[in-house]
Amino acid sequence: MKNIYVLDNEEKLTNSLTEVFKIDSGVKVTKVLLKDYKDIMKMPPDIIVIDEDVIKNDAKTIQYCKEIRSNE
Repeated sequence: MKNIYVLDNEEKLTNSLTEVFKIDSGVKVTKVLLKDYKDIMKMPPDIIVIDEDVIKNDAKTIQYCKEIRSNE
């Protein structure tokens, strides 16, 4: 099973990815709210998708990515 976490405060991207991967039973898409991004580090997924259209502050987005990557 491959896990995809979508760091998103809205449903649009998560719903779109869920629809795309619903025919592939080997992929699970999970939405993670921005405020809960540190939870990603507890059980790292195979792929993390960040919806930059919703997460407006680029400096914070870069910081989130650095924190997640430093925990690999």
